Amino acid sequence: MAIRFPCGKCGKKMRAGDEAAGRKARCPACGAVQVIPAAQPEAGDGDDLFALAGLAAGQAADEPPSAPAMEAMGEPAEEPPPGPAHGAWMCPRCGREVPFGQPCPKCRPAKGGGGGGGLSVGKASTVAAIVVVLGALGVGMWWVLNNIWGKEGVATRQRNVALKALQDTRAMGCSMRMKTLYTELQRHAMGHNGRFPASVEEFVAAGELLSLDVQCPGRGGRYFILGPQDGNAARQNVLMYEAQPTHEQKCHVLTVDGKVQLVTREELQAAIDATCARAGIAAVKLPPVKGPK
Repeated sequence: MAIRFPCGKCGKKMRAGDEAAGRKARCPACGAVQVIPAAQPEAGDGDDLFALAGLAAGQAADEPPSAPAMEAMGEPAEEPPPGPAHGAWMCPRCGREVPFGQPCPKCRPAKGGGGGGGLSVGKASTVAAIVVVLGALGVGMWWVLNNIWGKEGVATRQRNVALKALQDTRAMGCSMRMKTLYTELQRHAMGHNGRFPASVEEFVAAGELLSLDVQCPGRGGRYFILGPQDGNAARQNVLMYEAQPTHEQKCHVLTVDGKVQLVTREELQAAIDATCARAGIAAVKLPPVKGPK
C-alpha cells in the first residue's frame, strides 16, 4: 500500500511506500525536506512517486540526496570525471592524454610513458655503469697501494716509532746529566765563596770530572757554562746549556735555580742575552749548527 501526501511547502502530491513512513524525504519540485506521514487514504493515480532521496534514518536534512534517490526523483546522478582512454596515460603536468610509449607533446617528458621528468632508462644505465667503473677503479687502486706500499708503510711507521723512543731516551739522559752536574756546580760554589765556575774548563780542572762528563750522553753535544756568576744571581739566569739542537731541534738549558728545560735555539739565545745583561757578562752568541740533528 502506498502513502500519498502533499508537499508542505509547494503542495506537490507525492507517493511513497508504507515502509518509508517516519523517514525524511525531499520534494522533487521545490526540494523541501519533510517527514513522510503514516498511511492515509489513497489519492489519485496521477501523483508522482515520492523518492526517498536517499535519506536513511539518521541522515541530516540538509545533506544532498544520494545517486539512487536522485535517479528515483528523475534527476540524473553526476557521473565521475572521465579518466584516460584505454591505451593512454595522463601527463601529470598538463593533464593531457598521451598514448603509451610516446612523450607528452606539450611537456616533452622522458620516453617510456608514465610522465615525470627524470632520467631516461638509457641515461640511468649510463650513470650506473660509470659509478660501477669508478668504484672498481677505486678498489683496484686501494689493492695496489695496500699490497705494494702497505708493507713499506708499516715498516716506516715502526721505524719512526723506534726513532722517537730513542730520541726521548736521549733527551731524558741529557736532562738527568745536567741535574747531576748542577750538584757538582753547587759543591764548587760552596768551596769558592759562592761563585760558580766561569767555564767548563775551570769546572773540570777544579773537580774530579772529565770533559766527557760535561756533554750530552746521547749525541755527545758539548755543554757550556755561562759565567762568572754566584749564588745571588737571578734564579732564571742561564747557568749551563748545550749549543747544538740535539733533541728534535731543541737544546737543554740549566738555570741557576737548578731547573732543566728543553728550548729552541731562538729561545736559548734570548735567555742568554737576558742573563748577560743582568749579570754584567760579555755578550755570548751561540755557535752555528754543525749539521741536521
